[in-house]
Amino acid sequence: MKTGFLILIALFCLTLKIHAQEVWNWKNPQPTGNNLNSGFCTSLDTCYVAGDYGTILKTMDGGNSGISPPSGTTQALYSIYFPTVDTGYAVGQGGTIIKSTDAGLNWSSQNSGTGQDLFSVCFTDANTGFAVGVAGTYLKTVNGGTNWTPQSVSAQTMLFVRFLDANTGTIVGANGTILKTVTGGANWTPQTSGTSWDLTSVYFVDAGTGYAVGGKYPVTDSGVILKTTDSGATWSTQLSGTIRTLYSVFFTDANNGMAVGVGGMILRTTNGGSNWNPVASGTTQDLGFVGFPTAGRGYITGLGGTILRTMDGGANWTMQTPQTVTTDSLISVFFPNPSTGWAVGTNGTIVVTYDGNNWSPQTSGTSQALLAVQFLDADTGYAVGYGGTILKTTNGGFNWNPLTSGRTVRLSGLHFVDYRIGYVTGDSGLILKTTDGGANWSPQNSGTIQFLRGDYFTDANTGWVVGNNGTILATTNGGANWSPQGCCMAPKLLSVQFTDANTGYVVGESGTILKTIDGGTNWLAQISGTNQSLRHAHFLDANTGYAAGLGGTIIKTVNGGANWVAQNSGTTMDLFSVYFPDLNFGFAVGANGTILNDWIAPVKIAGRKNARPRFGLAAGGDGSYRLARRTRVVIRLLDARGRSILKVFDGVQEAGLHRVTLPGRKPGPAILDFRADGIHQAVMLQR
Repeated sequence: MKTGFLILIALFCLTLKIHAQEVWNWKNPQPTGNNLNSGFCTSLDTCYVAGDYGTILKTMDGGNSGISPPSGTTQALYSIYFPTVDTGYAVGQGGTIIKSTDAGLNWSSQNSGTGQDLFSVCFTDANTGFAVGVAGTYLKTVNGGTNWTPQSVSAQTMLFVRFLDANTGTIVGANGTILKTVTGGANWTPQTSGTSWDLTSVYFVDAGTGYAVGGKYPVTDSGVILKTTDSGATWSTQLSGTIRTLYSVFFTDANNGMAVGVGGMILRTTNGGSNWNPVASGTTQDLGFVGFPTAGRGYITGLGGTILRTMDGGANWTMQTPQTVTTDSLISVFFPNPSTGWAVGTNGTIVVTYDGNNWSPQTSGTSQALLAVQFLDADTGYAVGYGGTILKTTNGGFNWNPLTSGRTVRLSGLHFVDYRIGYVTGDSGLILKTTDGGANWSPQNSGTIQFLRGDYFTDANTGWVVGNNGTILATTNGGANWSPQGCCMAPKLLSVQFTDANTGYVVGESGTILKTIDGGTNWLAQISGTNQSLRHAHFLDANTGYAAGLGGTIIKTVNGGANWVAQNSGTTMDLFSVYFPDLNFGFAVGANGTILNDWIAPVKIAGRKNARPRFGLAAGGDGSYRLARRTRVVIRLLDARGRSILKVFDGVQEAGLHRVTLPGRKPGPAILDFRADGIHQAVMLQR
């Protein structure tokens, strides 16, 4: 049975922009920060992975480079399986089933007939397949997914299905469920597992010997490993040595196997499970899938875009994500100019970029979570956070120096009007002010004990503060007096910004957006179109603004909030801050080190009107790309299997903007392959 997985997209240092449109792209981690749930290899080098937000990734060279074909869904994908080199299926959230017939380049939706989550899919040949999921959901197809027929085999949630051959298959699931068929799924017989823990994965080495793993997260003492040597007639418990739930198991032969699970747990056996020993993973992310295309080469995927690889049969594992500056959550982002920006977050994390593409860490000198950052220019900046932390840099973050706040509570709001005057807000109604660039801080009387989460000033005297329980405070005399501004019953208000002395916006929990056009005398609620908590908003002018929030939410307005439109963020990761240094260049940051930007649009090849409405080339397609320096460039067209079908360009080009013209060809699936000074980018062509 073919199984295994890997995808690794090379550093996208060479950017291609054709008919740009606003799309958010991953900058950290790369190739994605979405949870990666399942994988499959059709050969040693060609592998796929599926994950949250409809993520599908493909590599054709063992992970040295890759592409991210559109799946056509934003639902989480929990399982992927290819019965042939060209035909593949993925299943997931809300009964989602998608199919590809061109080696993963294009995916089309199939009618599953259910709205229940599907956790696993498996095929015994090109036409016969099975999908299982929540509350006993069991589907079978005998015609390649044209029709999926439900059957009743168990009332339990079924988490994983695999077949050893066309007739023999096993399902495992909740509460120790194990089912077996020897009739190709016509009949399923329950087996006694001897455990009540959830079983999440099963692997049979041969017809007699198999292993199942599981647990019940977050319950401890639940790192379950079961083994059978009689085709499942009896199952015995093995000593796993861990209390962490295990999500996936794989064996390369009768003796050598791996299991992975919660908190970066990797277990390895070299004697058929008599002993399971922990192996260093280098991550604390939950690991949900392990597979080996060969006995030596193996791959693991997990939360936050985690990809691990071994080249020695699992003895050692290395992180394969090419650009991961941090996995700590990033809470605030700020750009003093279009090229230079900082983001701060948990564990004292500070990261910086000088080009918007590449991010590097800076030493903050603290382990406290940092909740806000602001720079006055490329050298002078501040960050605040837990434990009364206030940091300042005067050399672009090469050194961060602690300032004395005189407080030990959370500091969440930060706004400097100029190089001397700044304000900080925090727990228990705290407002601090400095008039000497942070050397000294004086408390102000806010008149409230609410947690004050954000502040904004239009000049040295005029400012606003927002916080819990709908709190809005305003001052017109530099904080000597703060007056409440009431609007309505409101939840936690998390961020405030004014575009001039009269026009301001506030965002908060439950999709709350408030607007004033009279300096806060009156606040009116706007329709955000979401119930997600909006953690931060940034306006470029009185009309154009963005808000970011939980569940990957990004919304935009171009008419002062009269309408807010949801954007495709490409993730369900929580987003905590958004910032646009100009109209065409913005960033959002969030959980697990998420950094997104919308500067680089995906490649789209423009064809003539008679171009066939199919993914691939169209006659007359062209586009442009920009080089940072003089370099050799090789541009090829590849087919769906990675074979070269046309060399478009091969030569040295100077730095600057270049045009690529693709000769007219018969339409069909294709990949645009760029190589420059060892940098490789493979981009799928779309209409």
